[in-house]
Amino acid sequence: MSHRISVTLACLASATAAVAASSCAVRVRPGGAVVVRPAPARVYVAPAPAPPPPRVVYRAQPAQLPPAGYPAQPPAPAAPPMGCVDPADRDISDRFEQAMPIGPGTTVACTYRNDADVFIVTAPPGNAGHVLVYTLRGAQEMAPVMQVLDANRASLHRHSGPRSSELKGWIHIAGGTSVYLRVSQVHGVNEPYTLTLAANALAEPGEPNGDVERATPLKEDGFVQAYLSNPANDPAALNDWYRVDIGHDGKMILDVDMSQDIAPVVEVVTAMRKPVARKTGARSERIQLPLPVQRGSYYVRVGTYHSVASAGEGDPPTWLTRPYKLTVSR
Repeated sequence: MSHRISVTLACLASATAAVAASSCAVRVRPGGAVVVRPAPARVYVAPAPAPPPPRVVYRAQPAQLPPAGYPAQPPAPAAPPMGCVDPADRDISDRFEQAMPIGPGTTVACTYRNDADVFIVTAPPGNAGHVLVYTLRGAQEMAPVMQVLDANRASLHRHSGPRSSELKGWIHIAGGTSVYLRVSQVHGVNEPYTLTLAANALAEPGEPNGDVERATPLKEDGFVQAYLSNPANDPAALNDWYRVDIGHDGKMILDVDMSQDIAPVVEVVTAMRKPVARKTGARSERIQLPLPVQRGSYYVRVGTYHSVASAGEGDPPTWLTRPYKLTVSR
């Protein structure tokens, strides 16, 4: 009986240990001694937590490309923070070989002290070119500077404004060619700016006719309307040539109602390029040139003896909005 009691007490004592024993090991030694030992403890290890579900990454779908023409413009971004840093995702290079291509639309970028941003605009093909109109304005205190350069990086126009002002200008560019826009500022303001660009094709079916070989046919007792302009990258376009086929000897009168602010020149040569007559007028003047003619072909050049700008500030000039009119009468 005493052996049973001692075994029971030993098992109960082992249950109070820090690591509980699931059972007791009892051993009777020779001579009757009874030894009670707790069975080896069982250690429970919590299972590892399940791995988290894979993270889903959403990627933006590529933008749909517009029809062929000016390069695609991204959606107008939200205004960046008032502080602009370099480098940053909105920083534009000041190097011509790294110029940022843009087309009609809105571009938001940053400016800071001694910073300049260079953009390139490439017009789609067009027989009379395209008229671009831009506006440039800082967020608050920027004193903007805009410089326009042709495809050879020769300066066409440069203008600037006071603090918090907006610049507006125009460019006449030959179809299929490029111009550069260089944006900077007078002071060292650190803030974003907005550059907006609009474009319209100049409709003139008679172009190109900048030389005798491409002269536009003009009937007797007929007329034509055209623009006397100087598109960037195509200086030969400033002259317009026409061919008039005379059916019988007599008299011909050329009437040139020139666009405003253009000083007209009208010149007539024979099919063998022999000069026949020439007349000039003051700016915006309407001139008439009567001359005797014989049966055959004559070439008429309409031009100007003044220079004509390819770019400027403000709205497009009248010679790009109101065409001149050449009338042939017998």
